[in-house]
Amino acid sequence: MLKRKGFLLTVFTNATLIGPDHIELFKAYPPREIEVSVYGATAKTYEHVTRRTGAFARFQKALYLLRKNNIPVRLKAMALRSNLHEQAQIADFGRTYTKDYYRFDPILHLRMDGNPERNKEIVSERLTPQEIVALEKADSARFAQIEGRCRSTESTHHHHLKCDHLFQCGLGLVEFDIRHDGHFRLCSSLDAPGMTLNLKTHSLRKAIDQFVATIRDKRSQNPELFECKACSIQHLCSWCPALAYFETGEFDRRVDCFCEIAHARAEMMTNRSEILND
Repeated sequence: MLKRKGFLLTVFTNATLIGPDHIELFKAYPPREIEVSVYGATAKTYEHVTRRTGAFARFQKALYLLRKNNIPVRLKAMALRSNLHEQAQIADFGRTYTKDYYRFDPILHLRMDGNPERNKEIVSERLTPQEIVALEKADSARFAQIEGRCRSTESTHHHHLKCDHLFQCGLGLVEFDIRHDGHFRLCSSLDAPGMTLNLKTHSLRKAIDQFVATIRDKRSQNPELFECKACSIQHLCSWCPALAYFETGEFDRRVDCFCEIAHARAEMMTNRSEILND
C-alpha cells in the first residue's frame, strides 16, 4: 500500500524471519533499501547476543535468499562488549556481502520505553571511550568520516551559540518516520511523549504543515545546552535532544558518556595531527 502511494521505503530487519513470501513481496515492490543488522561473525557470538538458538543459520539463509534474487542489501552492526572480539570479522563479512557500504555503530543508546532492567543490560554492553576510539581508528572508512566532520565544522561551530532552539538539525525537514502503530515522528529516535502525532486521528498534511513546525520551535534556556553548543569538539559528539532524553529524561541535558567519547576522539585526532606534522 505504501509503495503504491509513492513512499520510498527502507526496511530495517535482522532478516531471521525472511522467507520465500517476503522475497516475492520485495521483488514485486522493491524497497529503496533493506538494512540488515549483523550481531556476530560466528554462530556462538551471534546467538549469545540474540539469545536465540539457530538464529545465525536463519540469518545466513535469509541473506542467501536475498542475494540469490538480486535484492540489494546493506549490512550494519553494533559494536558491543559481547562481539568486540569479532568486529574485524564482522566488518570483513559486511563488506563482502553488502550492496555498496558497510557501517558499524559503537554508540549503544538506552531504550525508548526506559525499561530499567533492560537498560542495565545495555549499559553493561557498552564499550569504553578508549575501545570505541580504537575501533574507529582501525576502520579507515569510519576514520575518514570523523576527519571529514572535523573539516566541515571548523569554521561554523559558533554559528548557533545564541539560538535557544532545542533542535538545530534537519529534523523533519527532509524525512520523517511513521511508527508501526501509525504515529508520525520527525525522526526515528524522537519518540518521547508529546513528540509524536497519531495519524489515525490526524491527517498527514497536518503533521507535515503544522506538527513539524511546532516541534522544531521547541526552545530551552538550560545553561547545559548552551555549554554544549559552545564546545569546540561538539562535532565529535553524538549528543542530540532525542538521545539526551533517553539518557537523562530531559531533552536539554548534557550526556556524560557522550562527552567522554567526544574527548577521546579529539585526543585521537590531535595525536594523529602531531604524528603527521612530525
